[in-house]
Amino acid sequence: MRRFVLNATCLLLCMCQALVASAQERTADEYFKQGNAYYQDAAFALAVKSYQLSVEQKGDFKEAWYNLGIAYSRIPNHEEEIRAYEKALEIDKAYTKALYNLAMAYEDNGRTDKAIDAYKRVLAAEPNAVDAHVNVGILYAQTGRFTEARTAYMEALRLDPEMADASFNLGIVLGKQAEAQEGDEKKKTLLAQVETYKRAIATRPHYHKAWYNVAMAYEKLGETAQEIEAYQEALRLKKDDYPQALFNLARAQESTGDTQSAMVTWSRYLEVARKKVYRAAEREFVKTAEEQLARLKGSAPPEDAEPTTP
Repeated sequence: MRRFVLNATCLLLCMCQALVASAQERTADEYFKQGNAYYQDAAFALAVKSYQLSVEQKGDFKEAWYNLGIAYSRIPNHEEEIRAYEKALEIDKAYTKALYNLAMAYEDNGRTDKAIDAYKRVLAAEPNAVDAHVNVGILYAQTGRFTEARTAYMEALRLDPEMADASFNLGIVLGKQAEAQEGDEKKKTLLAQVETYKRAIATRPHYHKAWYNVAMAYEKLGETAQEIEAYQEALRLKKDDYPQALFNLARAQESTGDTQSAMVTWSRYLEVARKKVYRAAEREFVKTAEEQLARLKGSAPPEDAEPTTP
């Protein structure tokens, strides 16, 4: 899931001080304004050049360093973006907008530990920065630190109870934690996972991925009827264009002995999936579905056959 962005695509317009400035300072300000104009026109290379000229004239111009970092992010050049934000932070260690964007730049550059550290610094300065809680939660989850990820998402939800993506991400983490559990502890975590996904759905009713994950949680709980209902809801929202849900639904229906429904769903799956067969990952599933459908058709009685009696 893509992280959230805080001011990464917004220009911070310099609030120039009303004082008598030297010609050099005015030149720095003029380059800064020129960079803003280029950025707004999506001329990012020219914006970079203007911001560079601005900071050459005025090395402590933190807003110009910050906007230079944003312009580099659009090219993209993450190394130079990082350098620009770091320069802004050298000038003002409390410049949390630059620190937040620095965290994202570290992440884009694959420097996860540094990104986590930067987000933690953002949160130390601004504990209510919801997006930072979510973003650091994503990084914790990606590195297998599920307890910390869970704490981060729960804090985000405390601050913003209607943040559907935070609920969705928390559900994923709960599922990962359940994989390492057994018995009643596992069941408790899976039930919490279901409720967390439903919380996301309550905020975003058309969240088909959340319904799909609810179904998978019910499968692990052995609640097949509820699993089937959840897959059907995901398919209703996606208008059946959801091969993964169709495949799993057919399996669930077959497991209950509902051969007729399973055959219908396998057929629907094949109709949808064959359009996506160019994806190598789908080909094995198509083959399995074809085999399952052929087997069921071979074993199913004709529609007009009389029921057998002992």
